[in-house]
Amino acid sequence: MPDFTLTMAALGFGFAAYMLLSLLRHLRRSRAWRREAEETGQRWRTPPEQRVMSMVFGLLALLGLYAGISALGSALGMGSG
Repeated sequence: MPDFTLTMAALGFGFAAYMLLSLLRHLRRSRAWRREAEETGQRWRTPPEQRVMSMVFGLLALLGLYAGISALGSALGMGSG
């Protein structure tokens, strides 16, 4: 079923791209909050939940990339089985 595995590869790569864009948007927002705090003279410290969200977005992007590469390899006949 190469058509299905190519579809899964496309979904995996699409999910990875979406998660990377979400991570970049999250980091840009965090940078804006930091800049705003510095302009008002406040000390900025990244909250732990922002660090966790960054790690989650990054790990999900890696998972999507792995799924896409795995499905693409399977579609090209390089998988096990």
